[in-house]
Amino acid sequence: VIVSGYASRTAREVMADALHRALSMPLAERINRWQALLEGVRRDDIAAYIAHRLPGAGEVIVDSLFRISGGASRETYRLRLRYRAADGAAVERKLILRRDPPASLIDTQREIEFSAYRAFHGSAGPVPEMLWLEEDPSHLDYPFFIAEEIAGFEAAPGAISTEPYVRHREAYGLRKWN
Repeated sequence: VIVSGYASRTAREVMADALHRALSMPLAERINRWQALLEGVRRDDIAAYIAHRLPGAGEVIVDSLFRISGGASRETYRLRLRYRAADGAAVERKLILRRDPPASLIDTQREIEFSAYRAFHGSAGPVPEMLWLEEDPSHLDYPFFIAEEIAGFEAAPGAISTEPYVRHREAYGLRKWN
């Protein structure tokens, strides 16, 4: 509820109208407004964390933040980071944030995942650069890590049903489950 102190009506009337509007608002609209507010807070929290990790960077902005569906061990988000480097150059990076969920079906060690990616970055395979591992939950409510996004290598389970993979699908299944 936002109340302007510059209204010509009394603060009590303005507050009463704002509360009435909020309480009579359709549920879908309340949910949409809440989600937009929450995403704004997350963007700001992520930007503040990254600014802390990039001393000398200015105008740190996180936008295009959205959750990537799938994954059972972490909440995964794609975002765009923009900032001004210490030398004044404009920098833009596409990043992935993987955050521990409140509860999970699969318990994995984020430090091991982070270290494994870091060890293989620069090898022959497409492995993202790992930027920051954060164990302190005070920044984003749960521990997380941030990595660069590498385009063209998104997980797409449906791809196994297309060429050239479909002819090898049975072998993949046997290899994975045996």
